[in-house]
This record gives sequence, structure tokens and C-alpha cells, in this order.
Amino acid sequence: MKKITEESKLGSIIKQELVAELIARNIIQEGKPIPMDTPNEFAYIDFKKYVYQKRSMFKKEMMKHVRKSDGQSDSSRMFRTLSGLWFKWAYHKAREFRHIKDDQKFGRALMVMMVNDDLIFDKKAWKKDNNMTHVKESKLTERFSYDDAYNMLDIAAAYSSTQDQAASQQWRDAQDLYDYLKSDHIAKRFHKKFYKSVKSSFPTVNESLNEAKVKTIDIWFEESRGRFYKVKINGNRAPREWGSWRDAEESLTKLLGWKIYLRSIDHDELDKAAKQLKKQGIKLTYDESMDVS
Repeated sequence: MKKITEESKLGSIIKQELVAELIARNIIQEGKPIPMDTPNEFAYIDFKKYVYQKRSMFKKEMMKHVRKSDGQSDSSRMFRTLSGLWFKWAYHKAREFRHIKDDQKFGRALMVMMVNDDLIFDKKAWKKDNNMTHVKESKLTERFSYDDAYNMLDIAAAYSSTQDQAASQQWRDAQDLYDYLKSDHIAKRFHKKFYKSVKSSFPTVNESLNEAKVKTIDIWFEESRGRFYKVKINGNRAPREWGSWRDAEESLTKLLGWKIYLRSIDHDELDKAAKQLKKQGIKLTYDESMDVS
């Protein structure tokens, strides 16, 4: 921590010296706007920190220019919005860098810099198709909007510093995201507080099944091949820890205390499991009549 503080102080001293030198050379005038076609690289260093702090807001603004029907982005509007966001920041934090000559050209250049920093825009996606406008949150499903997802991530930020890793993943609903955050990013000592915080904003969210009691397990297999198809827990759609056949297999194995395989139907093993779970107060049923043709 001491090293970081010393580096921050050094960076601040260098910044002050550079600004003083630029003023001395009459390259910039203190407090007066500098006409810019592209972002000043020096100012961008501070702007980048601002973007990270306000990343939820930036992503929401960018997603306004992405069509929900096909995921296509309006790059021109994105460029103008980015220019506007830069101006808003500069007006309050760096007034000498608020004069933008061409909002389209400036916004595009700013997006290039942000993509290279993997900030707001997805650098990996850009490398695949050379399209800069992939917003990281665009991978979230329509059923659980990016606004709702980022509201929950903002809540999680009070209990974790790594919650933003969930921004680039798909989530079926609030319960799905909650289960993931609680399992992978929230320390156990904060679980109760996190649940209460989320519950107040997302009433449909319930405690994860590792804490709430499993009462019924219903497993479906394909009629044609006998392969695992889906599972329901307590009559509801499977939570994250039961979502795939591998997840269901692992969760059921934990309940049983011995290894069970669910990739394909095994009547003997499932009957054995049903008998044991009945003693534990859990009803297990399975069905191989799922027609997926």
C-alpha cells in the first residue's frame, strides 16, 4: 500500500510539472479550452479513471444505441454520446480539455482508446470482427435487462471488489446472477447482508439452495436417446448450481454422499437415489418421455 501511495504521489508531481511546462511553452493556456479533434492522451489518463468509477452509467448510455431486435449498434450516436460524456467530465474536472471541434471524429478516437484499454467496449469481440461497438454488457439476456443486472452489481460492490467479472456473462434472471455472485464473489461473512440488500430491490430472489432446503427434485431425460434434458428443484426452474447435467450431477452427488451419473438415464441408480433421498425428506422423480424432436 505504501508503494502504491508513493507511486501516486510521484504521478501527481509529474503531472503538475508537465502541465506547468506546457503552459510555459504556451502550448496550453491554463483554464482556457484547447480545441481538440482527438482526446488529449494526458487528459485521457484521468478520464479513464472516471470512466471506471462510472462504468455502469457509461454502459447504460452506450446500450441506448444498440437495437434489442438484432444487437446492431448505431456507431454515430455512440460517438456523439462519448463526446458528450467527455465534455461533462472535462467541464467539472479538466476545463481546459472541454473544447471538442468535431464530436463524431472525437468520439470515434475516444472509442478506439477505450477499446484498446478493454474499457466499456469488448476488446476480444473487436479482435474477432473488427467492430469496436461491442458493449461488454450486451451479452446479458433480454429477460434480465442490463439495467437490472448492473443494479445488482452495484449492490454487490458494497461487499466485493470483483463483482464486475459477471458483466460479460449471460444471466437468465435475478436469481441466476445472485446465486453466482454469492457463490463466487461475496465473502461468507457478508452473505446475510448481501441477501437483504438484494431482496429489497429484487423481491423474487430467494436464498441459494445451499442454504434453503431442497424438497423435490424432478429430472427429465430425452425420450429418443435417454440423455439428460432438464431438472426442476422445488417445482421451479433449476438454479445455477443445478442448471446443466454436470451441475445437477455434482449437486445430487453431494446430497447423496456417493457419485451418481446423470448424462444418460440409469434406472437402477436413480431408483436407489430416490429411496435414499426419501429418508432425507426429499422427493426425487425422473421421466424419460421428453420429446425434443
